[in-house]
Amino acid sequence: MQFCFGFTFYFVINAFSYFIQILVPCILVPYLLSADLEKVDVMKDLGVVFDSQLSFVSHCKEKINRAYSMLGLIKRNFIHSTEDAFVTLYKSLVRCHLEYANSVWNAHRQSSIKDLENFQMRATKLVLTVKHLTYKERLLQLKLPTLKYRRTKGDSY
Repeated sequence: MQFCFGFTFYFVINAFSYFIQILVPCILVPYLLSADLEKVDVMKDLGVVFDSQLSFVSHCKEKINRAYSMLGLIKRNFIHSTEDAFVTLYKSLVRCHLEYANSVWNAHRQSSIKDLENFQMRATKLVLTVKHLTYKERLLQLKLPTLKYRRTKGDSY
């Protein structure tokens, strides 16, 4: 078999250098060179929605919608739960959707940050015993940090 060209990769593991060469057979060259690449405005990879400007606005909206559906599940089935039960359900069912791969898409636009915080503000109002308190007081009572704080400090809880 005749090889037309190849790729060489260099990497270091535990202070040892490695070279890997991948050769491409000449049979595949016409397929590789004739393939037209199409332009894609939005692409989803590993659950993260990438757009052409890397703004992640569509990703934030999708994750907020998914979190609202999970919050609706909690609201329908556990409306008269205690504060501790709500916090446990919120942390395990809802917050994971809002924080998945946040090191990739960390919200930097004020509108996305506000949308995420508005979601948590609305979610904490579901607890009937703290509904009358302000957002900051609800977070203190439920022992929850803001989502912005969690994104900046990492998942240490």
